Amino acid sequence: MVFLLLAIACIQEPCEQLCTDISNKLDECLVDWPADWSDFDVVRKEYFQQRCLNLWAVERSQLEARELDDAYEQCTEAVLYFDSNTETCDHLRATYLADPFY
Repeated sequence: MVFLLLAIACIQEPCEQLCTDISNKLDECLVDWPADWSDFDVVRKEYFQQRCLNLWAVERSQLEARELDDAYEQCTEAVLYFDSNTETCDHLRATYLADPFY
């Protein structure tokens, strides 16, 4: 029973998981890009992830219950996308690095 409670406590909510997934995927993508973490105004992955989590905490605090459910659903879909899509680096580059010549 204690193990089950610990396991449940360790599960991230979907939008926090999305911050983790994006940070990890960007870290992988940067190996092949002519960019680095400074292009995201951070010095390393952990800072990017923490900034994402901080921004989500602010956003979450302003959402009504219905809106929060919608946000969780969208984050869940995005997490599933990251788990199943091989073109995420291209999508992340288009999202975060607006310069089409990157």
